[in-house]
Amino acid sequence: MNEKEKIIIELIRQDPFITQQDLAERLNVSRSAVAGYISSLTRQGMIKGRAYVMNEGPGILIIGGANMDRKITLTEKVNMGDSNPAATGNTRGGVARNIAENLVHMGMDPNLLTVLGQDQDSEHLRKHAAECGLDLSLSLTRSDQSTGSYTAIFNPDHDLILAAADMAIYDTVMPDEVRKSFRKAGHCEWVAVDTNFSLEAMREILTQTAASKGTKLAVIPVSASKLNRIPYRPEQINLLILNHFEAITLVKNWTGHVTEDEKELMHHLTEEGVEQVIITKGAEGAYYQERGSQMRHQPAPQTNVVDVTGAGDAFSSGVLFSLSHNNPLDEAVRTGLLAAKATLESTDTVTSTVNETWIKSIQQS
Repeated sequence: MNEKEKIIIELIRQDPFITQQDLAERLNVSRSAVAGYISSLTRQGMIKGRAYVMNEGPGILIIGGANMDRKITLTEKVNMGDSNPAATGNTRGGVARNIAENLVHMGMDPNLLTVLGQDQDSEHLRKHAAECGLDLSLSLTRSDQSTGSYTAIFNPDHDLILAAADMAIYDTVMPDEVRKSFRKAGHCEWVAVDTNFSLEAMREILTQTAASKGTKLAVIPVSASKLNRIPYRPEQINLLILNHFEAITLVKNWTGHVTEDEKELMHHLTEEGVEQVIITKGAEGAYYQERGSQMRHQPAPQTNVVDVTGAGDAFSSGVLFSLSHNNPLDEAVRTGLLAAKATLESTDTVTSTVNETWIKSIQQS
């Protein structure tokens, strides 16, 4: 037990109902850091139960993928059918996991519902979650499946040659497991789901969210190829965040119309019943609309791009954070664009610079 953990134990002895925010202020650390200490103390058996935890903010359940991403960059021209020298790197990934970790850094306490194998990748993901204070208590385990992974191979000019995704584990999630997880989670103000789970599991997620009075649903696709995993229940979707190509594909799937025009895409999606739609378009920024209103646009802030990985997930995190704190959609999109900018200017998929201090600074600007 380190010194900060000893202090936390003493403070909890004095007040079993002390909040994590109060602990953070007493220790002069972030609330996400306190969550990590609490998780460690629980594993050590020093804390039993959660009497000290208060409902400090809007509850949010994030559902979907948690992967290990592997990047292989060849150092010489590709030689097919033979061994090639290369540089490799591993990062934590998965749309849902990235969003959940971003929200932890921002000071929220999301619960991540995903499914992991029993392998080195899952051990790494679980260890990191405990260290940063990300709650995996609802997550599922499969002893006969590999943890999700994505492997990309690039040439020396950093152009993608080939990518391989092992996501079979997500198709094993059954509707009854979704129901049990929702019962354990209790009431949440927001449920945000990517499209990694099967159509049957997604149907159950929409059913359970609709049955929970006052809970809002955000759907964030992972790719155009998995849009068919979104059940056709647009009236149950409060927020839809997708890129331009995904929007074109989804409108075609749902309505049969083929268009690339942002206004027409917005019209079709909101007319189908989606309450709020955001279409991201890279350097152009984001187009967005609420049902019954006009489309608006915010340009992307000027950015010195270092790495694009994770920027879309950071955008979604900023939007969810802002909306869950009852801000209007205009402010939510602004927060999302600034979170994406900070991530684009970092080498990290989830940058720790997008934190509680950062949130306060952009709220004051």
